[in-house]
Amino acid sequence: MILILCESKDLSVSEVIDWISFLGYNYKRVNTDHLIDGNYTLKLNNDQVSYQSNSITDDISMIWYRGGSEVSSYKYPVLEKINAAKSRMIYNSMKMEKKMLKKSLYDNVLEKEWLSNPLQIDKLNKISTLRLAKECGVDIPSSLITNSKQELLDFLNEHKELIVKPIYEAYDFNLHKEEIYMEYTSSISLPFIQKLETTFFPSLFQERLQKEFEIRSFYLDGDFYSMAIFSQNDSQTEVDFRRYNTEKPNRSVPFKLPENIEKKLNKLMRTMELKTGSIDIVKTKDGRYVFLEVNPIGQFGMVSGICNYNLEKIIATYLIKNEKWKKQVKS
Repeated sequence: MILILCESKDLSVSEVIDWISFLGYNYKRVNTDHLIDGNYTLKLNNDQVSYQSNSITDDISMIWYRGGSEVSSYKYPVLEKINAAKSRMIYNSMKMEKKMLKKSLYDNVLEKEWLSNPLQIDKLNKISTLRLAKECGVDIPSSLITNSKQELLDFLNEHKELIVKPIYEAYDFNLHKEEIYMEYTSSISLPFIQKLETTFFPSLFQERLQKEFEIRSFYLDGDFYSMAIFSQNDSQTEVDFRRYNTEKPNRSVPFKLPENIEKKLNKLMRTMELKTGSIDIVKTKDGRYVFLEVNPIGQFGMVSGICNYNLEKIIATYLIKNEKWKKQVKS
């Protein structure tokens, strides 16, 4: 049986599940939110895990982990009875308890076959990934983390045009009921830098690449499914294509990465012990293929639909094949 662990609502997961069912295979889906209100038990004396009174330890051989921005449905009723300050403190404590609760589940099913192991993903970060990419022969942007205005001015003088992006991941901030603020990669100029204090909060700066187009490549255990995105043709998306123009979407087409680039990226993914992920690359006007980052969860819905790759079926088939292989090895 295949276990699908979900941390967020994801339409693409449902489409993969539809294919698993159509192909006549058994699965069990567990939303991690339901570990709190869905009758979850971990018996430490015999390493048994049950969910909704059914064991998910013995019959499971393959696990597909789908992380993301968790959408919590649990309301923590006790917090409604106390003041706001105490409520925030208790909520943060319960949030950490929930994090350890999920980790306890992952720890107790580690001997299974994983597609996206959350404990491995937790070891990764944007900066270490760039360093590993360079060691694997992958071209990366010239990058600087600094809190020094003078260092930033020197970096601008070297590269002429710069961008700034989060060191961690991009967040969205729901500060008001009807207003959501998003973090994006942004271009910065000399007038902006001149207004900065002598020191500021440490930030990640990179050379601004002169794009021919961007590439989003979904990776699955050695195979690449790539899409070229002509984001530079729209002023709204030319720096960060996630500033989607819904009225005039970017032209996006199927694309095949050069074989030598795929070999280097495959080496990088193997080095990071990732079997899947969504890789972002820039093809520059002077012919470079520059690696930006990888989402180790691997968002694939957009690439699948636009490029007609039918990745939902491919992933379902992969999960079934590897579940059968793991079960044979175990027996």
